[in-house]
Amino acid sequence: MILIDPAFRRRIAHLDLDAIEASADPTYVVDHDFVIRGVNTAYLEFGRHNGHPQVAQEHAIGCPLFASMDPPARNFYVQAYLDAMSRGTPFHQDYECSSPAVFRRFRLSAYPLPDHGGLVISNHLAFEGPVGLKPLPVSDAHLTDDGLIIQCCHCRKVQNQVAPNTWDWVPELVAERHLNVSHSFCQNCLEHYYPEGVQSA
Repeated sequence: MILIDPAFRRRIAHLDLDAIEASADPTYVVDHDFVIRGVNTAYLEFGRHNGHPQVAQEHAIGCPLFASMDPPARNFYVQAYLDAMSRGTPFHQDYECSSPAVFRRFRLSAYPLPDHGGLVISNHLAFEGPVGLKPLPVSDAHLTDDGLIIQCCHCRKVQNQVAPNTWDWVPELVAERHLNVSHSFCQNCLEHYYPEGVQSA
């Protein structure tokens, strides 16, 4: 059964909650302050199956949506979601979120609730296939002078600090989160997903 904050349920009484729960698309509901107020089972299962079982605790009802998202992605989505609520029109964005062995492209759709009350956000798997990239182990070449690893928010490749225009496929950094990973965008993802321009950190 879909999990909903009881105090928020009246705001989404017009939605077909059974259909949201039955959907294979990971879906969540946020209020106007971007606090998670509801999630379906597919949302929880996606985290469990992709090396992030803690999603049920860290990204559960009552948690801030953007708590673990680094700029520039956070800045982009905050503005996009505010615009969607203000205009009352859906926002759509394609993005990559691959597993260590499977390339996946998703279609995010954010549907505004009435009276600027929040959003219903679904993530539909649009395509999947082999990654087709040479896997590399994490190495000193991936560490900045501060000991950080820079990973693309979308394709999840890792910046090679020896050759900064090169982004490597490092499956172990996709399989598990590392505390010293910071996020940005590689140039290919910036140009493909954000043709109007997003400032990369």
